[in-house]
Amino acid sequence: MDLRFPSMSAVVVCRALSVPLVLGFVGCVDDVQPEAGTTEIAKVSVDVRECSAAKTGESCSVAVLIENAADVFGVAADLTYNPEEFAYLESNSGGFLGNDGSSTSAAFALQDGHEGRLVVGLSRVGDAGGVGGEGMLCRTSFRRVAEGEGRADFAISNLYVLDADLDNVGHDVEILQ
Repeated sequence: MDLRFPSMSAVVVCRALSVPLVLGFVGCVDDVQPEAGTTEIAKVSVDVRECSAAKTGESCSVAVLIENAADVFGVAADLTYNPEEFAYLESNSGGFLGNDGSSTSAAFALQDGHEGRLVVGLSRVGDAGGVGGEGMLCRTSFRRVAEGEGRADFAISNLYVLDADLDNVGHDVEILQ
């Protein structure tokens, strides 16, 4: 599902409603470390290599991946990019959150309807609990509008990796150029 909403800076996943709930949020959480005594840290990677290789007018995609995950129920993030370099086309949920056959919900929206910041909300539905392992969270397609090719400047912010209790779990972030 591809939605465009006015004014949002993050999507908060709300299990009680069994759908992503769009709320304004002030703040930024990146590289959240686990609580004391916990060694598991999920790694979220944003693979922009295809977009780095794209030439003017070509479509490309950015994959958001997760590994070393445990009990993940939902993910919310802002994917930022240079709108003079890329134009947003569409987004699709990856298979990670539904890898056990459970239902999932996904929402993607350009903040304020303008290019440059894509707000992403991904969630399992109902009392499904969380999932672990590795896989693709989502794939987002862009078209290179700037002349030439080269490094694609994408970033991820306001990242929340939520467990089944809707607590933010420890995670690291990596941009794959």
